[in-house]
Amino acid sequence: MLVLSLLVILLAYLCHPMRALLSETDFDTVDSFLAEHSNNVIQNLTSFLKIPSVSADPSRKQSVRQAALWLIDDLKAGGLENVQLLETKLHPAVYADWLHAADAPTLLIYAHYDVQPEDPVELWTYGPFEPTVVDNRIYARGATDDKGNLYVAVTAVKAMLAVHGSLPVNVKLFVEGEEEIGSPNLLETLKEHSALLRSDYALSADGGQVTPDIPGICLSARGSVSLEVHVRVAAADMHSGVYGGGVQNPIHALSQLLSSLRDIESGRVLVEGFYDGVTDPSEEERQDIAAFPQSEREILGIYGVNESYGEQGFTLLERVSLRPTLEIVGITGGFQGEGIKTVLPREASAKISSRVVNGQSIKHVLRCIERHLRKEAQRIGGIVLSFTEFSWEANAYKTDKKTYMNSAASRVLKDIYKREPVYYNMGGSIPALSHMKEVLGLDTTIFAFGHLDEKAHSPNEFGRLDCFRRGERAYVRLLSQMAKGSIPKEEL
Repeated sequence: MLVLSLLVILLAYLCHPMRALLSETDFDTVDSFLAEHSNNVIQNLTSFLKIPSVSADPSRKQSVRQAALWLIDDLKAGGLENVQLLETKLHPAVYADWLHAADAPTLLIYAHYDVQPEDPVELWTYGPFEPTVVDNRIYARGATDDKGNLYVAVTAVKAMLAVHGSLPVNVKLFVEGEEEIGSPNLLETLKEHSALLRSDYALSADGGQVTPDIPGICLSARGSVSLEVHVRVAAADMHSGVYGGGVQNPIHALSQLLSSLRDIESGRVLVEGFYDGVTDPSEEERQDIAAFPQSEREILGIYGVNESYGEQGFTLLERVSLRPTLEIVGITGGFQGEGIKTVLPREASAKISSRVVNGQSIKHVLRCIERHLRKEAQRIGGIVLSFTEFSWEANAYKTDKKTYMNSAASRVLKDIYKREPVYYNMGGSIPALSHMKEVLGLDTTIFAFGHLDEKAHSPNEFGRLDCFRRGERAYVRLLSQMAKGSIPKEEL
């Protein structure tokens, strides 16, 4: 009887669908399925990219919702369960899961389906919402940030379900629709649905690899806070021949205020309190940066920049990833049309964005900037100063090299790319990283397959289809790697 019982247990173990997913043979089966259905995947992605889900544009609120509903239908058709909208005060999030892997960990995969505005449209070679495949690249707004990367993870999960009818681990998908406007309702949504989203590990499908040939593990992301400063001098625009030279010019005044924010020679921010909590890069961080495989010239060349500029005493990579910044990202005042209009404007304004690093408080940085500008304004006569604070804000995020998921991802990337991944720090911001850490207690590993040169947020954004296919294979292997349940001690 004992021998029979042991045989039954062994047979059940060998026949369990999770066990099958761990062999190279079954990797081949899923890979073959993905290759066979690649054209269908591109057709689906094309349909998704056609929807102008621009979260920043109030006139496109229904289009954002349309994209969420499109994703709902796609996930249901792919075998995901409990598929639903999680309503927010603005744009809904999408949730789906598959939770039948007994005694296996649960993985939360984060992404976003909203996209940046397409302006300036005239600089696009192809229509921003008319997806076009050229030379194995798909051009469209959202092709890399983040619909393309999101669909890599979705496609991999759907393929495993189609081939095996199961997954090696439990999976939850959480896809928000407000990332491109700073995730203003994400923290509240995470708190409201914390029980639903509770997981053992987390991945972000928002992000990317170093280059198409070099994989990477991201260890930190800067946070962000922003505001708009308004300088008003009159109730209406004025004739420059009547009032010119007799009243304050708001553009002159604004220019003086903005020039006080940073020392032009050293590149250092002059706002008192701005650097509170900031520390210099550690020796390990500097070693990782020194080992980064792209040169300064290569990084600058992506966007045709002639030379680097910034805070003295730090390298380009240190400045754009580990140091805080204060940037003027928009300025308005006076007549903007063709030709000239000899009018003194009533008002001028500027939009200011600050990227913050670990140790800084975004609220403190915001107060310091406003206090500095108010103090400087006292030296300028005839102006009224006011501020608009934007909801786009995120705390900085930092994780350790040797978390379980970072180690698991590293092993998979090494297998896929046939080289060790490098460690890097992201200069951009993903609000979800710090929010999920705060609410769900999860460190998040960025596992995405876009690249810096794919012009996210710019005209002619594109995604590399061969890299997306590589990403699909990587997700299949990572989920199976997690089912093994352990990483060699020397890799942790």
